[in-house]
Amino acid sequence: MSRQNVERIIAKFGSQQRVAELLGIWQTAISGWVRRGAIPARRQEELLAIARREGIPLEPSDFFAETVAANGTTGGPGPAAAGSSAPAPAPATPQTGGAQVIPIHREGAPMVNRIATKDLYEVGEIPPLGHVPRNMWAWVVRKERHGEPITAMQQEVVPTHEIGEDECLVMVMASGVNYNAVWAALGIPISPLDIHKQPFHIAGSDAAGIVWAVGSKVKRWKVGDEVVVHCNQDDGDDEECNGGDPMLSPSQRIWGFDTADGGLAQFCRVQSRQLMPRPKHLTWEESGCYVLTLATAYRMLFGHPPHTLKPGDNVLVWGAAGGVGSMAIQIIAASGANAIGVISDEDKRDFVLSLGAKAVINRRQFDCWGEMPDPMDKEAYGRWLAEVRKFGKAIWDVTGKGNDVDLVIEHPGAATFPVSAFVVKRGGMVVICGGTSGYKLTLDARYLWQRQKRMQGSHFANLKQAMAANRFVINRQVDPCMSEVFPWADIPRAHMKMWKNQHKPGNMAVLVQARRPGMRTFEEAIEE
Repeated sequence: MSRQNVERIIAKFGSQQRVAELLGIWQTAISGWVRRGAIPARRQEELLAIARREGIPLEPSDFFAETVAANGTTGGPGPAAAGSSAPAPAPATPQTGGAQVIPIHREGAPMVNRIATKDLYEVGEIPPLGHVPRNMWAWVVRKERHGEPITAMQQEVVPTHEIGEDECLVMVMASGVNYNAVWAALGIPISPLDIHKQPFHIAGSDAAGIVWAVGSKVKRWKVGDEVVVHCNQDDGDDEECNGGDPMLSPSQRIWGFDTADGGLAQFCRVQSRQLMPRPKHLTWEESGCYVLTLATAYRMLFGHPPHTLKPGDNVLVWGAAGGVGSMAIQIIAASGANAIGVISDEDKRDFVLSLGAKAVINRRQFDCWGEMPDPMDKEAYGRWLAEVRKFGKAIWDVTGKGNDVDLVIEHPGAATFPVSAFVVKRGGMVVICGGTSGYKLTLDARYLWQRQKRMQGSHFANLKQAMAANRFVINRQVDPCMSEVFPWADIPRAHMKMWKNQHKPGNMAVLVQARRPGMRTFEEAIEE
């Protein structure tokens, strides 16, 4: 088959746009056929079926015939299609040792018709663009199943979400693995079902996919747009949402935890202001795994003035090989500041340095973790303080003697917070976004008030911050650091690895409608 032959076949139907409409796929897929000079075999079957139905003169041999137009032109209708009395070109006669024309449709065999729609599609099966099936597959948590992710998360067929006037339905190509899905499975510290009051919970606070339906008031997005999703939602009707910081709105909630309609399903429902452009140089799985951790790190570094990241600042980053840590290291380096990464496994040192960290400290070399001893117990407190000062000296070996860090990116919580509060500089800030080692935080208040240190909570990011963070990726200054990608069937196992801290450095991704890793376009998914 040649490019001219593809153009001739398309012309029988009128135009590329018409072929796309008849098949229920993107016009870019049709353009791809022309560029490659080939039509996929299953599309040939579909076009033959449509041609028979519509009375268009198209035969199996036409897909193999040389393009010889009687009027000397290419890419236009053949003589028969143009209404000429001249006979259509005959298929080439096979020569000895040459290719034989084999009909691609056998009598009595079922014919695929992409115009037909279904109420439920298998995972990885792409419906016609914009067709919303009645039901969908999802990984579901129910209250009676709370426990380890491997048992709490179960595949179920559930109704596809209906959307409101300012909402979008996104067909999820890939999603990420987040710790809040582990919390959702465990029902600890709180069951998300007690928050949103729905009968079941679909976790997943990251997603990359295709806009599949839009509400009546949505203006910025249209069906077919490729997007990534950030996970902040709010009602949009208070002063913080209108001139303030939406993250401080009383209605603020995290999509995929505080809501029941997260990304671990074929389709997810989002507010239109959750959508951002997808970086086109990334695969679907890379696109689906980074927004939560990246935007969280960005707000921690830039969202709490006057303690915002500046060139030359020294920043201590706990869990530097993890999701938030790996994003923070890259943002710090790209901004001209100095990241000092903390790891707990020597095997992660090279990874963290490759992200742009100025230095790496292995916390296993120190013994000052967990709840701080009572300062009135001079012996125990003295032992602890000596170890903390050893850790502080390791920081000074990087920054210079007497130069404490300007910021601390804190998320382990109970195990590390007392040390964070000690090593940050006078007037500096410890900013915390989680408590993976425990929620009970201790610190020596004397250092807090006498040295005027700031302890700041930070929770995800607003749209402006998420968009600014996403530009680092679009501009290729930050890599998603995707460490592992799991197929749909292994989603509970992926969350078990995160819960047990057995995952590799960086962010984990899961495939949903993308059937295999490595796809970068919707066209590839359609033609797979």
